[in-house]
Amino acid sequence: MQVIIIGAGIGGLTTAIALQQRGIAATVYERSPQLRTSGAGISLWPNASRLLQRLNLLEALLGQGEQILHTQICSSQGRPLTQLDLTTFPDPAFCIQRSVLLQTLAAALLPGTLHLDHDLTQVDRDHQQVTARFRQGQDVTADLLVAADGLHSTVRSQFWAGPAPQYQGYLAWRGVVRQQKISDWPSGLARQYWGAGQRVGLLSMGGDQMYWFAALNHPSPQPNLDGLDKLTYLKRRFQHWHPHVQTILENTASADLLVHPIETSPPLQTWHQGRVLLLGDAAHAMTPNLGQGACMAIEDGVCLAQRLQSQRSLPAALVSYERQRRGRVRWVQRRSQRLGQVGQLEPPLLAHLRNLALALVPAPLTRLTTFDPLFSHRL
Repeated sequence: MQVIIIGAGIGGLTTAIALQQRGIAATVYERSPQLRTSGAGISLWPNASRLLQRLNLLEALLGQGEQILHTQICSSQGRPLTQLDLTTFPDPAFCIQRSVLLQTLAAALLPGTLHLDHDLTQVDRDHQQVTARFRQGQDVTADLLVAADGLHSTVRSQFWAGPAPQYQGYLAWRGVVRQQKISDWPSGLARQYWGAGQRVGLLSMGGDQMYWFAALNHPSPQPNLDGLDKLTYLKRRFQHWHPHVQTILENTASADLLVHPIETSPPLQTWHQGRVLLLGDAAHAMTPNLGQGACMAIEDGVCLAQRLQSQRSLPAALVSYERQRRGRVRWVQRRSQRLGQVGQLEPPLLAHLRNLALALVPAPLTRLTTFDPLFSHRL
């Protein structure tokens, strides 16, 4: 069997690795002339780590990132509200630079697998094969095409009619600072500060690098900053918050700030049509509130490789794959969206009551209802 994968993101590269390790030929085509270098950091959680271990990638990744031992949610002034001890899970969580993650995944591919600077323009298919046509003039034919080309998927737009991605009402801001700027930061801690209509998260990703993100309610997916530059705008929004928040903003260059709208993809009735399959964000983009977008793409890739190897026919494999993945993904999507709605509550009174409620909910209950099923899922 020959598989074409469109998109050299986390989902596309992991899928290719999983397929090749099971003896299935896979090639990856990416429209950019180089692997993505933006995105600051990314956290990967126990459900993904377990699969990366199975793919013999975890040790190399842990050596280039930093393990997350504890998560904590605090008020905007730093009062602890709730926390989770990740050392009690059998598999690790960690944070790593996104570019380092992609480079490590690409290095695990067989030589000649990855083709950069290939911009897909059209996909043709029949009952026997599928052909990807690229702007550079090359046509590639295979048995299956996997579209791992993200939220704004070219393949999805060609074969699946439907509504555009849905804006969730808030923008995500991301940056990186040197960890030595926050000298009292506990080792292995991922902490969020929650206020009214905005949140900030900080976590170390190794090599004296600290990744931070902020989520701010905004009426439009386009950032309107009232004539201010990005950094000045953020400093004003967070001027009365905990000193750690002030420190990261003081030590981030405006040119290095990344900002984008939080959007999700409306559910589809099916993720495959004939010999074309959507995977990862192309199929089921979700909010980042549980840190599970990349984790779900990794689960997708490993599950697809399993199904293609174990089923006698391609149609049976794709049906089996969807049957195994849809319920799991939908559960994570809903939990993540709900967490975002709670975290972005804007009226100060509601935000205050939310923080009180967080402090009252026993941590074991939160673990039992959310994190155990999230992290313990097995393929």
